[in-house]
Amino acid sequence: MAIGSAGMRPAEAGRGNNPPSDEMDRFLHAAHLLGALLREILEDRFLGTACPERLTRVQFCLLKLVALAPGIQVGDACRRLGVSPAAGSKNAEHLVQLGLLDRRGVARDRRASMLFATEEGVRRVLDYEALKTNHLAPALAGLDTDHRRHLCEQLEAICSELADGMRPLRDPCFRCAGYPEKGCSVAEIRGRCALRPADRPT
Repeated sequence: MAIGSAGMRPAEAGRGNNPPSDEMDRFLHAAHLLGALLREILEDRFLGTACPERLTRVQFCLLKLVALAPGIQVGDACRRLGVSPAAGSKNAEHLVQLGLLDRRGVARDRRASMLFATEEGVRRVLDYEALKTNHLAPALAGLDTDHRRHLCEQLEAICSELADGMRPLRDPCFRCAGYPEKGCSVAEIRGRCALRPADRPT
């Protein structure tokens, strides 16, 4: 059986407000291409340019997360990135050795440690964001302000709808990673940040 609009057609497709399968295929195709372009091409390309240390994507996301949230504890950073404590601690130590992060102990808990971005670490983040913004801006310039706002609202609505149908998870289910946003619509729908375990408040 062919996979696509001619085969594996959902029983409910086309009924009521549900889109027909060919529209869903087109949406998934476009969404996949956008994700691949943003993550696998643009991020990796600019990461190599902005960070001569050859950081991995996870290491850079950790660096950016710390730059946005100075003093975040290693455990909280691991949960937000969806990595194990061992892997997160190893990546943090690597960034410390490179001089991009500073690791400080917590007085009330000897087992915990807080992370801070150094001046050099913040510069890496700013250089990377500048490269990506300069490349992405022309692609969005063809849309006026209202169209860009509408596009973002529609993407957020789709994410919120998908997230609303998921059962509560104890483990991280999304990886906003270096793109946290205050007032995230997904967090509002679910009542908490999707990156945090269910037993921890937002």
